[in-house]
Amino acid sequence: MKIIEKTLEYLTVIFLILLVITVTLQIGSRMINNPLQWTEELSRHALVYMTFLGAALAFYKGHGMKITSFTEKFPPMLRKTNDIFIDSLVLLSSIILCYLGIKLGLLLLDSPTPSMRLSKGLLTFVLPLGFSLIVIKAVKSLFTTLRKAG
Repeated sequence: MKIIEKTLEYLTVIFLILLVITVTLQIGSRMINNPLQWTEELSRHALVYMTFLGAALAFYKGHGMKITSFTEKFPPMLRKTNDIFIDSLVLLSSIILCYLGIKLGLLLLDSPTPSMRLSKGLLTFVLPLGFSLIVIKAVKSLFTTLRKAG
């Protein structure tokens, strides 16, 4: 799991750097009245990749959305039941979003982007990638919680 986390960290930083560079190029080229068309498109895709890979990274680091001030007041058995429910819900929703991301990617596979002429299907590949990584972590988390509960 650590190798996935480290890879996600590097990829997220790479897409952040790419985003900063392309936005800077876009601003600079507009200032000299010669806008580069591809920079806006590339920065948008870098932002999407950074977002979905960053979401998976946050989940791997345990920074998911939780209301701990509320659940900490639960008795231990109810807390474990709640953890199992939450892990199952995350797993189910991630599987659904992964499936829908694959369907969207296949639907857009033959559709090119306006300025860079890249396949929109390949660019939307990050949806199933990010959610499949969340599925892996959610399965591990669910098994860990179930093992502790038993």
